[in-house]
Formats: sequence, structure tokens, C-alpha cells
Amino acid sequence: MSRKEILILVTIVALAGFLRFFELTQTPPGLYPDEAMNGNNGIEALANHDLKVFYTDNNGREGLFINLQALSVWMFGREAWALRGVSALVGTLTVLALYFVAKELFIDEKKRNFTFRLNPPNIIALLSAYLLATSYWHLNFSRIGFRAICLPLFASVALYFLLKGLRTGKTLDMILAGIFTGLGLYTYIAFRFMVFILAIPVVGYGWKWVKGKVSHAAEQIAGCFPCAVLTFTFATFVVALPFGYYFLHHPEDFSSRSSQISVFAAKSPIFEFAKSTIATIAMPLVFGDCNPRHNLPCRPELSPLVAIFFLVGLAASIKRVVKSWGSREAISHSLILGWLIFMMFPASLTREGMPHALRAIGMIPPMIILAGFGAWIVGNKLLEIGQRKFGEKSYRPTILLFLAALATIFFLTYKTYFVVWAQDPKTQHAFTADTFTMARYLNGLDDQTEKLVIVDEGIDQRTVTISSQTILFITGSFLQTDRANKHYHYIRPQQLDETLAGLTGKKIVISFLDNASPYPAEVAKNHLEFHVQNFPNFLILEN
Repeated sequence: MSRKEILILVTIVALAGFLRFFELTQTPPGLYPDEAMNGNNGIEALANHDLKVFYTDNNGREGLFINLQALSVWMFGREAWALRGVSALVGTLTVLALYFVAKELFIDEKKRNFTFRLNPPNIIALLSAYLLATSYWHLNFSRIGFRAICLPLFASVALYFLLKGLRTGKTLDMILAGIFTGLGLYTYIAFRFMVFILAIPVVGYGWKWVKGKVSHAAEQIAGCFPCAVLTFTFATFVVALPFGYYFLHHPEDFSSRSSQISVFAAKSPIFEFAKSTIATIAMPLVFGDCNPRHNLPCRPELSPLVAIFFLVGLAASIKRVVKSWGSREAISHSLILGWLIFMMFPASLTREGMPHALRAIGMIPPMIILAGFGAWIVGNKLLEIGQRKFGEKSYRPTILLFLAALATIFFLTYKTYFVVWAQDPKTQHAFTADTFTMARYLNGLDDQTEKLVIVDEGIDQRTVTISSQTILFITGSFLQTDRANKHYHYIRPQQLDETLAGLTGKKIVISFLDNASPYPAEVAKNHLEFHVQNFPNFLILEN
């Protein structure tokens, strides 16, 4: 890498970090219960010295991301940004990882003649990194404490080392590919589809090895291709062994959530699959996810300019596969296309909340790489037109015009996320901002105040309810001992009178979560022995 390229890459990664960490303490607002559940499981795991490979609460979640969040909470405290900071870091690192995997994928592109005077793989990789850094789709999930954000990172790193290892024959690269593939299984359920994606280059290079067509750059692996694949497989197996051991003894957890929302559970699986597939295909370009937690409601996941780049890159990639079939270049483009197709399945095989940007998060890297490839092609075409009409002097103005167009993507993403989406009332509701405010208020009370949280759901003795996770996390009352020490009581409406009769504290604060009843006015009417202060969703009783 030249100094100029390193400087550009560092700038892009810094830009990605800025977008992902800027105002993280304020945006997104509130704290969604699923995020808080991660934090509560992490706190419990640290307290019990029992970090898990899989957490069964909330329909089951792989453990790596939750364990990282536990470490963050241990370091920075029970704050929403402590949970989301892990996502922001992972999202920023993904930009760097995508640069390297894109550069590896397009290594043969330098053999072609282009107008740009720089190394094609490097420029395509830089363009891909920039488009990911400024992607609204990726930015959004880089600022939410969901484990799915790990999928693009571990998929990109695993593929980078696998491709590099297959190209160079270096054992260390194959070991690292296996390590990151194994670790990826601990991140998000959709990573399981990576087995099909990883098989594409393995089969491609295996075919070349069998046919004796391995290029000079890959001759080191040609001597013992099976040895390289065995090294990769063994490293993956060793790292994934605890994960596999867990599911061997808990098979019911392997697909607990996916089975609930699978198209195969519908009356017409084929129809549901077709409908979900069409919605997933249309999501980046036509009609996006309407959930305000996942997207600016219903807006296409790709901005208009990036969508154009993607379509150009997609067409060119398909053309490369057809025209250079059997070559290493064809293997790379087949991998990109296969990566995109197989990562559609986690969304298209489900039937809930479609289109679903979170389940389709694995589509982001290949889609952005294709967009980077398309941007490279468009940029070269503009230079050719400029030089044909205005001569060599048009080189710099054309480059500046192209860079200005790219810069608009950053400003559009910034405005869409931090101005339009962040200030939308729907966003406040999507992240349960009211409950978060309630939790902060309760957390500010002294430990001796009796605090009653009324929920309109059945209560589990350990986890209480999903809707109460935000309060449990912010107040530090998830653990039974902490709940008792801080005088928190999570009860149903019908338990209120009995609970109040058993309390001797001088001050009692009652908070009403969701649609819990009775409402504050009814409680005040039935307990005239207290001095009552009535606030929205709160009731303060004092002797």
C-alpha cells in the first residue's frame, strides 16, 4: 500500500467512526427491550462468572456479542451507549475488513486497461469501504445493540483470509480463515448460511487444482490443495466445538426462533417464500423496511446514486462470470454473487415483518462491493468521455466532479439519520423512549424508596417480562439480590393492593408500564391513607 492509499483508507475509517460514534449517548433515543435484555444477560453472566456461548432468553441468541457488551457495561456502567458502543466499534471495523476483502476479490482486475491511473483493486476497495462507511443501512445497525451487526464483519474477515490463503497457499491464512469462520457462528443465526458461500471459492480452486489450471500465483497451494482445505476445516471445527457441543445437548435451541417465523410454518410455504423473496429483492432499490427501528420507514435501503452503482456493478459482475468462466476472476465474481444470494435467505425464508433489513444484514457487504465495482466502472466511463471531448486536461476536473458526487452520499446519510430519522416521533416510540425516561427516573431514587413497577403480562421470577428489560437494566434490578436491596417490586395489577399492604416504607413510587392497569387515578382513589402525587405513568405515595 502506498502512503496515499493508507491516508485515504485511514480517512474513510475515521469517517465511518465519526458517523457511528457521533452523539451515541443521545441517538438512538431510549433503549429497546431487546438491547436491554442483552445487557441484563451480560450482567448476570459476569455476576455468576458464567459467560455463555448461547443465551436462551428472548428466543435464544448467540453469545459472543452479548459477552462483549457485558465487558463494555463492566467498564462503562449501565448505559445505553455502553451496549451500542460495541456495535459502533464492530461497524467501524467492518469498513476496514471490507476494504481488504474487496481488494482480494478484485486482484485480477489490474490486468485490464482502465483510464484511472491508479491500481484498480485498490481503488475498487477504497470505493467499497467509503460506500459502506456512508451506508445508512449499515450505519443504522452500527448504532443499535443488536448482535446481527457482527455478521458483516466476521463474514468479510473469514472470506478475506480464505481467498488469500487459496491464492497464496499460506497455512497461517487458512488457519485464520477457520478461526474467524468458527467465531462467526457465535454471532448471529444467519452466519450459518456462510457454509454455502465459503464453499464457492473452495470448490472453484479445487476444480482448478484437479484440472491442473492453477495460476502461478497459486502454485504454492497446488501441491497440496486438500491439505489447505483440511487446515481450514480443522481450525473452524476447533473454534466452533463449544458451540456445537452446546447444541448437541440442547437441540431445541438450534432453531427455536427461526422455526416460529419460518415460511415452512405457513399454510402455503411456496407462496410465502416467493412473497418474502420479492420483498427482499425490492428492499434495497424500491421499497425498504418500514420498521422505524430498522430504517427510515419504507425508504429503499440504498440511496439513489449507490443504487445506480450497484446495478452497474451487478451487471458487470455477471458479465465477468460468463466471459471468464473457469478463471480465478470468475471464481471471485461468482463468490460475490453467491454471497449476495445466500444472504437473502435469512430474510426470504421468514414471513414476519417483511421486508426485514435486520435479517438481511448479511447482504450489505456483497451489495456494497458490487456498488464499489460499479462506481469504479462509472468513474472510468466519465473519464473516457471527458478525455474524448475535452482532451487530457479534463482528467482532474472529472475526478473532482466524481468525488463531489460521492461526497453527497455522506451528507445525505448524515441528514437522513441525524436530522430526519433521529427527530421523528416514530423513532422515539420504536426505542421505547418513554420507558427509558421512566427507568432513569426510578434509577435516581434512593435505595430505601419502595418502587413498584406494574406490568400487564405474566411475570417470570428471573427475567420478569421482555417489556420491562429497559427498566431492569437501567436500574440494575435484574438480579434478584439487587432487586431486593434496591426495593424493586415487579408485579401485575391484581397484586397491587396486597403488595402495598405489606410495605412499610414512607415513600412508594408506582410506575405503570405499557397498558398496565389500574391507572394512577384509580390507585389514588383506593388508597386514601397515602398522600398522593399523580404524574403521567407515575404515582408517588407518601405516609
